[in-house]
Amino acid sequence: MLTPAYNIRSRKSLESCNMEDATRNEIADRLDELADQKQWNPELWQRCYDLVGAHHDNELLAYIHDDLIHYSGEFHSVNLLGFRVKPDRHQMDNYRQEFRGIASALREHLSLNEAKKKYLA
Repeated sequence: MLTPAYNIRSRKSLESCNMEDATRNEIADRLDELADQKQWNPELWQRCYDLVGAHHDNELLAYIHDDLIHYSGEFHSVNLLGFRVKPDRHQMDNYRQEFRGIASALREHLSLNEAKKKYLA
């Protein structure tokens, strides 16, 4: 019999024990929602940033924290003349893929290493 702190597939301690499933799912849902945005959504970004920051002890969320900051910078970049520039489409696609991968990994209770192999390769 396995204790609740162990993952049946890998039999290693789950870091997710600190986070309730409702919280985990809310963060995953917000990351998916952020990945679906075509334009800057400051309220949604702030919600994601606050949720991720509140659970920085989770390795998946610690991993994505800096990317949330850089993602916001894509919408606030200026050129040498001080004019705003559009976000780089390819970079935005990379952020979207990463946000969706972390969201899926959260729902599946994956470790960061498992998430990197499955979603972030």
